[in-house]
Amino acid sequence: MADAEGLKAADNYGLDIPVSTQSYYLKGLEYADWGIKDRMSRIFNKESGKTVMLAFDHGYIMGPTSGLERIDLSIVPLLEHADSIMCSRGILRSCIPPTFNKPISLHVIDSLPGCSTRCRARFRHERPQRVPGRCQP
Repeated sequence: MADAEGLKAADNYGLDIPVSTQSYYLKGLEYADWGIKDRMSRIFNKESGKTVMLAFDHGYIMGPTSGLERIDLSIVPLLEHADSIMCSRGILRSCIPPTFNKPISLHVIDSLPGCSTRCRARFRHERPQRVPGRCQP
């Protein structure tokens, strides 16, 4: 047992050995939690610290966009050159092949009509009343 008297190994706590610290290759994430570092390491190249993220969620936030009418013809051929993609759930399910094994950032918007983003954060579980001067119509 480790706490039995007379054991030489029980006294070796490694106090003379400094704690090893692993630096992280992305600026600003040195002290981030393990989970965020794990997710970011899937998106960013470890050697360069850069990524190529192919974002085609414009139709979701800006309405129909010229040139993005047929995602299957314009975007799918570019997928092999991207490190990760950013899209909406509908585009992902309808156009992106399930064999695409790279990181995906889904664009999800909270649907509270008539409220700004700041207002949405306050009312996650209840429908907000319009407050003059606080919510943007």
